[in-house]
Amino acid sequence: KSSVPGFPGSCFVGARPAATFAPMRAAFTLFRPLRPPRSAAPPTSWWGAGAAAAAFAAGAGAASSCDIGGDRTQIYSGHVEMVRFRGTTLMKQLQDEGRGDREARALASLSASAAWSPFVPKYCGVDTDGEGRRWLCMDNLTAGMQRPVVMDLKVGTRHWSPGEKEKKRLKEIQKSATTTIGSLGLRVVGCKIPGADYSDDGVENWGYKPGRDPTAEELPTVIQRFLRTESRIRQARVFTAGLLAHFRLQGDYVFMGSSLLFAYDAALGDAAPLRVSMIDFGHAHAMAEMRAEAAAEGRDEEFEARDVGYLCGLGSLMAMLGGEAAALYDAADDAAGVAVAR
Repeated sequence: KSSVPGFPGSCFVGARPAATFAPMRAAFTLFRPLRPPRSAAPPTSWWGAGAAAAAFAAGAGAASSCDIGGDRTQIYSGHVEMVRFRGTTLMKQLQDEGRGDREARALASLSASAAWSPFVPKYCGVDTDGEGRRWLCMDNLTAGMQRPVVMDLKVGTRHWSPGEKEKKRLKEIQKSATTTIGSLGLRVVGCKIPGADYSDDGVENWGYKPGRDPTAEELPTVIQRFLRTESRIRQARVFTAGLLAHFRLQGDYVFMGSSLLFAYDAALGDAAPLRVSMIDFGHAHAMAEMRAEAAAEGRDEEFEARDVGYLCGLGSLMAMLGGEAAALYDAADDAAGVAVAR
């Protein structure tokens, strides 16, 4: 159990018996209908039909600021040209240096797993366009939304992979030490907060990409102002609690540089349901890789087969969201006779 400044005891990383999570798993089922609908089976090609799809597949033309199914102004990764929306499908160009292939393998495995699939987009294969570029296809979280607003929230305290170049590793260590990555295990990449009555007037853009990086003190308010309604805050709590319970038990993967993507349709106002999913798996590593790194660095005895950094971020997020799911989680702890830091 570790402590996050400002949120004492919020990094719940102690091991718990699976039975203690029965109430949480029951609560999490309430969230499942809010995910985008999954098709029974992906079509053989995700490019669709018609001249527009053919032109895109051939690499012709520039994408508009708002493709069908998504708002390109809210792609906060910095690689806007590497993302395409087509209805219920999002296509992400595979990154170089093996990251794209790693992400595709990770998402394919996670999406096929009954334990992981509620938390990740549906994997829809890898396709190749007319210029030989390869695209990872997955569920589009904003499918069907008229005016989507999203928050890209990085989770975890470590954002570099095993074997990373020293310059990159030192850069990420410095970033962690000077931002909320290190103190909270969370950092807003980008977040659009609609204006009054969900209008475009008075919109606020937060995150380190838009140049307004929330401090540790500002972050809880930014998250709650983005979610805006008690209903969406509760939905975020239930999702986060379910994911936290899963991470407390899983020992298969460690995620670095991964995010949670939150989205809702501003056109529906307060009635808009929340959708949430894990995204960005280019630095997802099997636990065996992390164990090998620890052995090579002489850290065998202190190695822990859990994603402690991601757990820290989820613990911080739960503390910021508070409320019903946190109370249910505490009740499960108390029932198991485990002391809960409050």
